[in-house]
Amino acid sequence: MRSLIFQGWLNGVWARMVLAAGLVFLGAIGGVPVGLPDLLPILMLSFAQQALNYWHYRRKGVFLDDLVFFGDLLLLAWALRLVGGSQSPMVFMVYIWLYSSVVAGTDRGVRRWEAAPYLGAAAVLAVVGYGYPGYVPYLLAHAMGLLIFALNSHGLHLERYIGERDPLTGALNRGAGLGRLSDWLRGSKPFVLAFVDLKNFKAINDTYGHTVGDEVLRSVAERLKGVVRSTDLVVRYGGDEFVVASASPDLLERLMGVFGHPFQTSVGVVEVQGDVGCVRPQEGDSLEALLVKSDAAMYRMKYTGNLDMRGENAN
Repeated sequence: MRSLIFQGWLNGVWARMVLAAGLVFLGAIGGVPVGLPDLLPILMLSFAQQALNYWHYRRKGVFLDDLVFFGDLLLLAWALRLVGGSQSPMVFMVYIWLYSSVVAGTDRGVRRWEAAPYLGAAAVLAVVGYGYPGYVPYLLAHAMGLLIFALNSHGLHLERYIGERDPLTGALNRGAGLGRLSDWLRGSKPFVLAFVDLKNFKAINDTYGHTVGDEVLRSVAERLKGVVRSTDLVVRYGGDEFVVASASPDLLERLMGVFGHPFQTSVGVVEVQGDVGCVRPQEGDSLEALLVKSDAAMYRMKYTGNLDMRGENAN
């Protein structure tokens, strides 16, 4: 079964094939003022870009998102200038590209500045229409179009954001978090993985009730997110267990600091302690193996008090 990321790349190849066939056909019937010889360099570069992208994915396990992003902008502007600029019916392709860019970034968790696709589309539209009649009205009309697009796509981002979050704690849910971790592993991104388990959490529920237990879980998640960067991962793995992934070498110390002082709840201050197991991915580690290792490291800490990030606890 193909991964969603690979399927996204394959969809990009099919889209280029449809566009190439469409442009060649329109050129043949006089729908656009260019022929195959004019379009051939653009088409060759477009497919070469996708081939390089796939080659890098096969070697490194991750696609060249930024290369594709900026490469597509240049090729799109070049092609639209060739086929008639702002007077061409093909200008709608800018919005197709924008939709694809926004959806791809949302699906794959691409950490690109949210406004970048819209600025890229605006730049292409400005370049495509330059020098043609009615340039200012053209720019104003497309500025309105991009604004409407942004307002509508914000709902897509919000829906996807909510769908990836655990409703109680606001941390990534298990499915979304493990998906991001898989991408990190495929991309050979250096990071430390921590498995966090709350001590005697059942006793808190039994003593104070599940409402207070939920308050504690929310507070723990907030503290975990507060000791790592916004680009790091905090995942509610299940129950009173969390998984944290960060490039910070001092992650273990940061996470232990989370339990350094009590938690304020609706019934007053509650003492909460946690066990933390940290591991670093080794070459060839699968996500499942890495989670087993971090879980084992957490249990070593639980029963031996070993906080050493060297030796077995790190491997």
